Amino acid sequence: MPSCSASRRAAWTTGLILHRASQINTHDGGRGVYFKDPDGHLMEALTVPYGGWPK
Repeated sequence: MPSCSASRRAAWTTGLILHRASQINTHDGGRGVYFKDPDGHLMEALTVPYGGWPK
């Protein structure tokens, strides 16, 4: 992502998350999904922490 202001970066990230909403990913050997809660907040559910499980 090109260098930009925090508000533009947040808007870009939000757009990316909304584009992937309800799509399951398999990063770090687990599964994760982005979704909006009933109040419209963006949420992420993961089965494995970022970077995988500690060894």
